[in-house]
Amino acid sequence: TPSDVAGVMMGYALNDARREALLAQSGDDTWRALEAAAVRCAPAMDAAHLGNVMYCYAACGRRASASAWAVLERAVVAALPVADAASVAHVVYAYARLGVVPGDDATRALDDAAGRTAGSMSARNVANALWSFLALAATRGAPLPRCYGALWRAAGELDTRAMTDVNWCNFFHAYLIHAELIGVSATHAGKKGVHHVDVVLDRPDAAALVDGARHFPPWLAVEAEEAWTRNAFEEVEVSSGHREVAEALTRLGIGHEMECLTDDEYFSLDLYVPEHDCAIEVDGPTHFVDEIVALREREGGDDLVGRVTRRTTATELRDMFLRKRHGRVVTMPWFELDECVSREERAAYVAGKLRAAGIEL
Repeated sequence: TPSDVAGVMMGYALNDARREALLAQSGDDTWRALEAAAVRCAPAMDAAHLGNVMYCYAACGRRASASAWAVLERAVVAALPVADAASVAHVVYAYARLGVVPGDDATRALDDAAGRTAGSMSARNVANALWSFLALAATRGAPLPRCYGALWRAAGELDTRAMTDVNWCNFFHAYLIHAELIGVSATHAGKKGVHHVDVVLDRPDAAALVDGARHFPPWLAVEAEEAWTRNAFEEVEVSSGHREVAEALTRLGIGHEMECLTDDEYFSLDLYVPEHDCAIEVDGPTHFVDEIVALREREGGDDLVGRVTRRTTATELRDMFLRKRHGRVVTMPWFELDECVSREERAAYVAGKLRAAGIEL
């Protein structure tokens, strides 16, 4: 039943061990079965069940096939007019997390639903909705919805006593996307100085952008910014991949720093090469989403399937922010590093990445 499918998928989304098993290569058959069931039941799902299914796609970092997504999107359009705040936030987050721009009908339905429910959204829901709309605007060129200003107004009306660091950070991330990557900002005085970006009026969503900037809550410059920078300080985790790249840099005679902060203390860097102002990010599995696709037809009717790996929207945003702060940004996916079986191969791989970024060795 629709309830059973949504419950099982949400169980995978919320359980770390089950989710990791599902994401392993051995979990592909399970995922295909879940997706088939979701597609079969989607037309009969209510908004809450559909929101849970969409959230599972986002949490598990799995993109639906084009045909499956089309069925889910039609169900979304039908369900959103009566969806509650949490379901609306789940749906828009799924689009953003997976880097998929909603179709025209879904865009209108999401705009109407988010505007209708903005005042009843929790801090988490408002922050996720703002981040999601902004992420799609910055990375995919999607216009911001008409309800954008209403979402920031709703944020300003929240009881900040109930805010968590995660909430503060999500709101500040949304603000940074607006101010740095889209190009419309109200003047914002924070401890890092005054941020101001000229209004861009030749965008179709210019009115929504200006409306949003007018309603930035005052706590963005205090509690939200403090939580964001505190998280950047605490986000230091040296993985084996970081150490392997650092060792390769040493073998190449390249001076570097490991786990440092950008000058404004907004972002942490895995490694940094000061001589070339080069930020290096070693991207593990959480920086990617997978899609199971048919590679080619096989005799007997079954398709030969495989995975297509894409970077997450959050990872794309990180690189956009880092490119505004550093002359070069080099990313090294974990699966490419894993193919290096010796230290010499790893050093050659790192050297190739640096040369491709314009660094002469």
